[in-house]
This record gives sequence, structure tokens and C-alpha cells, in this order.
Amino acid sequence: MHGCVRWVFRPVDQQPAESGQILAQDTIDLDGRRGMAAQKATGMRRQLAAVEADHAALRARQEELEHFLLAAPATDWGEAVAKARYLLILFAQTPAAEDPRRATLIADVFADFKRLLAETEMAARRGRSRG
Repeated sequence: MHGCVRWVFRPVDQQPAESGQILAQDTIDLDGRRGMAAQKATGMRRQLAAVEADHAALRARQEELEHFLLAAPATDWGEAVAKARYLLILFAQTPAAEDPRRATLIADVFADFKRLLAETEMAARRGRSRG
């Protein structure tokens, strides 16, 4: 049998796997067996997969929020401001918002929202205390 390879198969006891038991001492630390470059590449792939999963979850949450914001018109200034804030935050993340004048304008609008909502709330409290 010169040059022939003889394969020998033996039955494997599958009982631990079938019963759902996995022995901790039988696990192999593959990362420890890789070289530094392979460990770094594996770490980067894992991080990228985690970031992509986070982005997918964020997109799903954004779609849910937008569905909620589109469901009905605002019933008061607070709801209208919440919608405008959301849109301004989205715009602030675009290259067009990098212009310093636009960044200042966005910050000023947020300050105006805060001030006007506080004034509206104070006026509403005064109205309730009189009535």
C-alpha cells in the first residue's frame, strides 16, 4: 500500500452535545493561538460587526421615532419644538451644517426654543393659578 492513505473513522460519543452540556475545560482559546496581526484583524472585525449592529438598531429606532412624529400634527408648542429639534439635530450632522454661521444659528434656535417654552409654561401656570 505504498502511497495510499488509509482513513480510520471512529464513532464519536455525542451524548454531551445532545443533552446540551458543554464542558468548559474543552473550549479552545483560538485568539491566544493566533499571531498579533491575526488577533488585531479579528478584533477589528468584531468591532466593525458591533458598530454595524449598533447602526442598524439606531436606524430602526429612528424609523420608529419618525413614524411617531408623522402620526399626527403637534397638539402644542412642546410637540412642535420636539419635531423641529429632531430635524435640526439631523441637519447638524450634515456637511452643510459645518458652516460656523449655521452652527451658531442652530444653537440660537435651540436657545430660543428653551426660552419660549419656559415663557409659555410660566404663562400657563399663571393662568391656572388665577382660574
